[in-house]
Amino acid sequence: MGSPAVEASHGPLGWDLERSLWWRTVPWAPPIPHVPMITPQLCRSSRLERFFLTNLGAVTFLGLGGLQFISWTVGDDPATLAPQESLATSNQLSELRVIPVDEVLFLNDQSPYRWILGGGFGQPEADGTWITATEAVLEFTVVNQNPRVMRLSMSPFLDPGSAKRRVEIEASGASVVMDLVQGGEMFTIALDGAANQTVRIRCESLSVPDRKSTDSDRRALCAKLYAIEVTGE
Repeated sequence: MGSPAVEASHGPLGWDLERSLWWRTVPWAPPIPHVPMITPQLCRSSRLERFFLTNLGAVTFLGLGGLQFISWTVGDDPATLAPQESLATSNQLSELRVIPVDEVLFLNDQSPYRWILGGGFGQPEADGTWITATEAVLEFTVVNQNPRVMRLSMSPFLDPGSAKRRVEIEASGASVVMDLVQGGEMFTIALDGAANQTVRIRCESLSVPDRKSTDSDRRALCAKLYAIEVTGE
């Protein structure tokens, strides 16, 4: 049997002592690695750090998302903006947008000239076409003539109690601001004589029909365009 010191060490704690002495007698054996103990305080600290970092990331994400939401809500409502017409669509419609001069052109759902209605206009109806965005665009071409004057027949959509709606018409030869009143009027604006023309109609605001007056049409409306006439030289 081994030495009395080693024999006396057998028991619940004796194996650890014997193993320690055995490691000391083997010169090539590596030293017993020292494993630091993680105290409960350190564990609690790590949990707190992870909790803090996780919640900080969540707060940062929500904050950035909130800023984007605020920037969207204080800007223009996308639903009121005129969609941009693509170049391919414009090229396809170019032949359909050639109009005659010195002739009243009605812009209803049966008109062959309804293709001059660009972004910002709704679907043509039996008597004309509503402007359903804060900006509506007319695109047309005049051949063998120099267009100098354009006349527009329009009437506004008015809120209850309102007597007029302000619009701006911007053409190649001028830009005018006018107040549309109930019943409609014919307005005149100058053109620069170029063959290809773009006319923009801008509305300060849009209004939604009251539920008492209509149950189905809940579009935001500005004014209805009935007809145009272009005079050349």
